Amino acid sequence: MRAAAVLLLLFLTVQLLGLLAGSRYLDFVNSGEAEPLFSNPQSPWNSLYLFAVLLPLTLLVILLLKFRRSWFRAFELLVVFLCCWLTLDLLVGIQVGWLSSGFLLSLLLVGWRVARPTPLTQDLVLVLSASGVGAVLGVSLGLAPSLLLLALFSAYDYFSVFVSRHMVFMAKRLVPSSSSLLLSVPSELRDFVRRGRAGKRAGGRALHLGGGDLILPLVFSSSVLSAEGLAGSLLVSLFSSLFLLLLLLLLSRRPGTILPGLPLLSLGCLIGFLLSRLP
Repeated sequence: MRAAAVLLLLFLTVQLLGLLAGSRYLDFVNSGEAEPLFSNPQSPWNSLYLFAVLLPLTLLVILLLKFRRSWFRAFELLVVFLCCWLTLDLLVGIQVGWLSSGFLLSLLLVGWRVARPTPLTQDLVLVLSASGVGAVLGVSLGLAPSLLLLALFSAYDYFSVFVSRHMVFMAKRLVPSSSSLLLSVPSELRDFVRRGRAGKRAGGRALHLGGGDLILPLVFSSSVLSAEGLAGSLLVSLFSSLFLLLLLLLLSRRPGTILPGLPLLSLGCLIGFLLSRLP
C-alpha cells in the first residue's frame, strides 16, 4: 500500500512539475523567446506526425533490448540526459558561462544515475525527463490534437498489451535492467536507496509505470493550461491521478498482471476536462 502511495505521489509530481515547466515555456512562446514545436498547433496532422515518429522509436527500443543491450543503455542515457536538460533549463534557466545550468545539472544527475543505479536515481531521472517533454508537447498542441494523440496512444497501448503483446515483452526486459524509461517503486521502501532493481533485495514485488503513462496525461493537461488556464489543467491532473489510483486498486487484486494504463488515465483526463467546462 505504501508503494502505491509513493507511485501515485511520483505521478502527481510529474503532472505538477510539468505544469510549472509548461507555464514557463508558454511565457517564452508568448514573449517571442521560444517557438512552439508546430506552426499551427490546432492541426490534427501534428498528432498523426508525433504518433508516426514515436512508433518506429518503440520498434528501435524493442530491437535494442533484444539484440544490443549495451546500445540500449547508451541510447537510454542520451534520451534522459537531453530530456532532463530541457526540463531543468525551463525550471532553472541560469547561464553559467557559456553553459546552461540545465546542462550542468543534467550531467551531474545522469552521472549520479550511472554511478549509483538505485530505484531512487532511476525514478528521479524519469520524473524530470517526463515533466519537460510532456509540458513542451502539450503547450505546442491545441486541445483537439492533444486529445487525438491521447486517443491514438490509448488504442495503441491496449493493442500492444493484449493483442501483439510486444509491450509485455518490453516490460519484462525493462524491469530487470532498472531502466529509467520505467517508473519503479519497490514494495519495501528502504530498497529505494539500495543498488539493484526495485524489490530484488527484499524479495518483494515492485510497482511499475511506463514513461508514456506519465507523459501523455501531462501533454493533455499542458494543452488545457495553454488553452483554458491553470484551473482546468489542475482538474485534469487531479482526475488522471484518481484514475491511476483506480488502476493501482485493480492491480492489487491481480498481482503480477500487466495492464495498459493509458486508456484508464486518458478517461480520467477527459472527465477532468469535461468537468472544468461546466459553468
